[in-house]
Amino acid sequence: MKQQLILTVSISIVLLFVLLFVIVLPQMNRIKNIQKDITTLHTHTHEIYKQRRDLVHPTLHSLEPIFQFTDNIIQRQPTRLDQLAIITSLEDLSEIAGVDQELSVAIKEIDEKEDTHFVLLQKNNISSYHNIRISNTGNTLEHMHFFSLLEKLPYRMDIEEVHWTKQNGLATEEELTTVTFVAKIYIYQEHN
Repeated sequence: MKQQLILTVSISIVLLFVLLFVIVLPQMNRIKNIQKDITTLHTHTHEIYKQRRDLVHPTLHSLEPIFQFTDNIIQRQPTRLDQLAIITSLEDLSEIAGVDQELSVAIKEIDEKEDTHFVLLQKNNISSYHNIRISNTGNTLEHMHFFSLLEKLPYRMDIEEVHWTKQNGLATEEELTTVTFVAKIYIYQEHN
């Protein structure tokens, strides 16, 4: 009986060692390797996050002037009440350029059939515009100067139906031309 007990205890001890070396220790090594991989992956992911954050953060800061610029443009868009200011600025430009000017201003609603940009304009909350018919008389250089000044105005303007007409005059006089065109200055709905 004593031998049987010794045999049972020794078999149990051997089985325990086998279990320890065959199952437990390899699993512990595997768990340690997984922990190393997780730590490495975490460190690598954190480094990538830092790099991307450093890339995005300055980009957002560099966009701030663009946002301010677009806000300024939107705030400067003319309203229905700005007809007098528009007329005054166009008259000032004609005086600077040295052309004689006749103009008329009316507010028109955008018509789907007439305006090819109807969908785009509606998408940007634009439903009406100042329709300005301008007729300038002067020499070609004065007209070119007027157009260069016109494109510096702080609002979006579409120029259509440009017609140049040479005026008959005396041979000794400077050749005069009349330029007639229609300008559209769009009105944003939020400003109506």
